[in-house]
Amino acid sequence: MAPDGSRHERSGRPSGSDGDAADDVVPDAWWPAGSGLPRLLFLARLRTACAGVVTSRLETVGVARLLGASMSPIDLLHQSLSDRYRDTAEIRRRLLRAGDGVRAQAFSLSLDRLRCAPNERGSRNVELWMKADCEALTTLVTAINDGVCRQGLPRGGGHRPHLTVSYTFHGRMPSLQRLPEVEVSIDAFELVVGGGKPYRYETLRRWMLSPASPSTSQPSLF
Repeated sequence: MAPDGSRHERSGRPSGSDGDAADDVVPDAWWPAGSGLPRLLFLARLRTACAGVVTSRLETVGVARLLGASMSPIDLLHQSLSDRYRDTAEIRRRLLRAGDGVRAQAFSLSLDRLRCAPNERGSRNVELWMKADCEALTTLVTAINDGVCRQGLPRGGGHRPHLTVSYTFHGRMPSLQRLPEVEVSIDAFELVVGGGKPYRYETLRRWMLSPASPSTSQPSLF
């Protein structure tokens, strides 16, 4: 499991769900974990309005105070949509083409749990979490992975509904606890470059999702 909660599926040759993988496969496309190098990934970042709601909720229940300096900067909060790839001009080009081909609908997540779990760095990830799977999120992640495969890049794993609010927590809290629900809406996704000190995301391109049905749509917070 990756530090952001994703589940990696490494394979030598990419293969899309339709079996239509590119012939010109890029070797060594995965980002080397722990290298400190910039990495490419797809994600949905929170808009300012949603970030304020999340921060207020964490302050109200005392979690922000408990996390202290380990709490992630508000502009980094995101829902992961892909695994991480090396940042090269060729891989950028292919991932941009993969994003251009994605067709999926906007959707909402109802985050109502706080999850605390050990990570690969000897600290703990703290996440706003959703117990149930989200079919629309799975559809979007699958569409991204299928597009990545068609561009000759290795297929990534699945991604549960979550927002990681700390990657470096060293204190104590329950492994899973209920929180008042925070509902957020995802209506766009981005290809970003992550890296630097302090760590930041640079958006390379942003794509809007098609509108959700009126009965299920929520005000956009992403």
